[in-house]
Amino acid sequence: MWPWLVAIALGAAILVGAASAELAVTPADPCQLTLRDPPRTLDHRVSPALLARTFAGTALREAPVEVGEGETRQGILVYPDDPQRRLRIAWGNQPGLQQATWLMVDGESRWRGYQDIGLATDLRTLERLNGRAFILAGFDWDYGGTVLDWRGGQLAPTATERCRLIVRLEPSPGAPRDLVDQVVGDRDFPSDHPAMRALNPLVYQIILELP
Repeated sequence: MWPWLVAIALGAAILVGAASAELAVTPADPCQLTLRDPPRTLDHRVSPALLARTFAGTALREAPVEVGEGETRQGILVYPDDPQRRLRIAWGNQPGLQQATWLMVDGESRWRGYQDIGLATDLRTLERLNGRAFILAGFDWDYGGTVLDWRGGQLAPTATERCRLIVRLEPSPGAPRDLVDQVVGDRDFPSDHPAMRALNPLVYQIILELP
C-alpha cells in the first residue's frame, strides 16, 4: 500500500457526508461532486489522507488512472467494485509534474456535479440550465464533445480559479451518421448548431478539476 494512503496525519482535508438527500442531489457549489446513496460530498479540499480516514478499506483501491491520450497518473478508485458509485481520482502535483487533481465520473457512475449535471444529462438540458447556448468541441476524437465555453451563462461559475467542471458529451448510439459527420473533429461548435440540436448528445463524462 502506498505510504500516502495510510499516513492519515499528513494533511487536513474535508469529505463531508451530506446531512440530507437533497444536498446530495443538487450541489450548490460548482466545486463539488455529490453522491445520493450513501450521501457524500467531495470538494476542493479532498486529500488521500481524508479518503483513507473516511472510507472503509474495501471502498478504496489504489490504481493507475487513465486521463486521456494514453497518459496515466497515480490515483485511487472510490467504490471500485460498484459501477454506480465508482469515482476515479487522479492525483495532481506529483513529483516532477504540475497538474491538477481530477475527480472523474464516467461509466455508470451516479456522482453528480453542479446543478445536478450527471451522466446522460442531455444538451438541451444543459442549455436550459445555462440560460443560453454554449460552445463545445466536435465529436470523434480524444476530447470530443468537451464543453469549451459557457458563454457567460448560468453554468459559467463551473470554470474559475477554484475549480473547473469539465463536461463531455457524445451522440447516442445509433445516431444518424449524416448528422454526426457535420459536427466532428477538433473544431468548435455552438450547441444551437442544427445538427447538435437534432442529435441532442448526452453527457458521458464529468471531471472536477482541482488546482
